Amino acid sequence: MHRTGCPPVNADHLYTFKQHMDNFPHPCPTVANSIAGGTFPTPSPPQPISQNLHGWADVNPQNQASVQAIFNHFSQEDQQHAYNHFFQKLHRAPKVLEFSRFLLIYEGNDLTDTSHKTLGQLYLENEEFRETLNRHLRSIGLLEQMLSSKDVMIQVLGQSSTANIRKINDLQTQKLNLQRILCKVQQDKAQLQLDHNSLQQEHTQCLTELEDERKDKQVSQHRCQQLQTDNQALQNEITRQTETITDMQTKKGQLSSFVFMQMSLEMDGFQPGCDVEAMLELQMSEVEMLTSMFPNKSEFSLDDPTAPQNIKSFLSGQIKYEYLHQRLGFSLRVHPEGTQLSVELVCTFPHEYPQAAPNVFTRCPSMSKENHRKLNEDMHEFIQNLDRGEICMYSVIEWIQDNIDNYVQSSQESDSTPDKEVQYDTVLSRLWIYSHHIFSKFKRRDILDWAEELKLTGFSLPGKPGVICAEGYSRNVEDYWHRLRGMNWKRIVIREKEEEDIGEDDIDKHRKFSKFEEKVFGVRGGKGREYHMDFGQLHSYLEEHQSGHIFSIYFGVDGKNNL
Repeated sequence: MHRTGCPPVNADHLYTFKQHMDNFPHPCPTVANSIAGGTFPTPSPPQPISQNLHGWADVNPQNQASVQAIFNHFSQEDQQHAYNHFFQKLHRAPKVLEFSRFLLIYEGNDLTDTSHKTLGQLYLENEEFRETLNRHLRSIGLLEQMLSSKDVMIQVLGQSSTANIRKINDLQTQKLNLQRILCKVQQDKAQLQLDHNSLQQEHTQCLTELEDERKDKQVSQHRCQQLQTDNQALQNEITRQTETITDMQTKKGQLSSFVFMQMSLEMDGFQPGCDVEAMLELQMSEVEMLTSMFPNKSEFSLDDPTAPQNIKSFLSGQIKYEYLHQRLGFSLRVHPEGTQLSVELVCTFPHEYPQAAPNVFTRCPSMSKENHRKLNEDMHEFIQNLDRGEICMYSVIEWIQDNIDNYVQSSQESDSTPDKEVQYDTVLSRLWIYSHHIFSKFKRRDILDWAEELKLTGFSLPGKPGVICAEGYSRNVEDYWHRLRGMNWKRIVIREKEEEDIGEDDIDKHRKFSKFEEKVFGVRGGKGREYHMDFGQLHSYLEEHQSGHIFSIYFGVDGKNNL
């Protein structure tokens, strides 16, 4: 027995399949003996085929009589034969209207004639073609929908990809900024930890002394009260330092200033070409020598008393070089023999000294302006001609003592001229200074400190290039310029000098700047460790202070606010 392999339309025949399974009579011997073989899922013989067909509800009531007449016209045997042939070809059961039309054109007895096709065959082939065409049309429709959806998805994915690229770029920029912030916070944390440890050591020392005093019972009540007062003062200092730390953390809001500080720290964090440890050890030895030579505090005083201790911490390996922000600086008062002059020698050591020259200038109010300027220039030239690698402050002191007579005027000039110059300095001077770059935090700090000391106003713009404007009484401005020129620079020049005789008028009325400050305009990174300022903002700042013409003097072009 052969099976057709054609799927049934419904499961009605399964309910009666068991009882007819063994001896089910095939309704059409021709089909039963054909190559296809097998049985078709047809209704039970006692029931007419037309009654088991689906689709009677789709038949118009007016056409039901004609359709029933067609079924009555054909015998059940012919209907069964046509039904089986339809099912075999189309693999499904026909509906009422479909089957009635098929009966009218079906010629079942001519199936074996291959010379021509009957209407029934053509009808079945046409139905097969129509169903195949419908499937293809449906497939084409689905493909068109898929292509349309694909185009939409490609467009959406393209837009999404562009947005994601922008987001990735923004996230990378934020990541770099956060890394810079994290590095700066870690450096601040290390410095604050050092300060905290120092304060903690002082606190522990006070408590130890208090405990020793209590054990010995040899200290009076007044001493105990004094120690308690000191302890309270220390606690207040710790509280104040804590508040200062909190305030410093609060002031980290502005991104451009913070980026500038970070990049500035990176510029200062380079490893020097010389052996900095050996240089610092020589500096410490020289300071100890000078301290023994000038034990009186009125003759020798350190600018920062904590600097030696921090340098010792670096030399002992307790802190890294990038956290060493102090340098040795001191004031030394020299009294040359045979004169009544007192020359104050102000000196700061760069970390590379004595491999690099020290920054040294003098103060001598009793000396005339011209002689004082010449003294500083000649001393600077003497220092530059010394061999590098050897400590030189003792040689500088000897040079001053040996040559001071060359700069001393007669007693009358000494008594009258300086007072007259100080009292009757009526010229306001304004210097516009250009430097190849200003990166070092030590130079930036000296620029601000010296301007405050000499009561100058103006501004400094660090970066590459560096710009400094200083205004005030001409003597103070001249002194400021000589101090700056005595430092180590790749290039520093005066681009413009403005002078105005103000007589006895108040100098503050003629100043263009109310104070001296360091300005930062939109820091932008450059090659390597370099960084540049937004010169458009610099031009706007100069315009606000009636100095817009200086921009072309500095850079050779007219300024624009959005350079």
